[in-house]
Amino acid sequence: MITAKIGQGCKLIIDQIVWVLSLLKISPNLLTVFGVVMSLFTAAALATGHFGYSGALLILAGLFDMLDGAVARVSKSETSYGAFLDSVIDRYSDFIVMLGLIIYYGRADRLTYVVLSGVALMGSVLTSYARARAECLISSCKVGFLERPERVVILILGALFNGMDAAVWVIALFSNWTVIHRILYTRKCLKERSSIHSG
Repeated sequence: MITAKIGQGCKLIIDQIVWVLSLLKISPNLLTVFGVVMSLFTAAALATGHFGYSGALLILAGLFDMLDGAVARVSKSETSYGAFLDSVIDRYSDFIVMLGLIIYYGRADRLTYVVLSGVALMGSVLTSYARARAECLISSCKVGFLERPERVVILILGALFNGMDAAVWVIALFSNWTVIHRILYTRKCLKERSSIHSG
């Protein structure tokens, strides 16, 4: 009940922000680009070990990530290009944030976590790529449980609660498992379709 009330309260605030931004005719694409700028500041905070700041900045960047699509819907300015730009910018943001972590671990001379952060980055990018490529072949490929929103939440929790090492492990393992899941799911769907056509 309390969680639901908090969710309703947050939605009300976001709806008001969206309404003001659409009233001011702020371009959704501008909000998308501003989100990646926030990622640059987040990466800088991570690289210098200021995890508290980086957690707050990740929350702010996540807010802008939600706002661009919402503003586009409210202002009836949704476009295919806007959706494409948002997807590309999200990948840039993923790279930038994880690069901040790689720099942090590199400066601390923690080679294991440099490699692990690279593995997490690989899984993060390939999660979306696997879905995009699969959906050129099958109708939908949304399987797996570690997409971008979940990864961002894990990073926020790791940053705010002094658990970044654990967060990197979770993202490295489960983002790549999501990629493998999507590969296997796509193969299964293609085999089923092939057997139907051959039958």
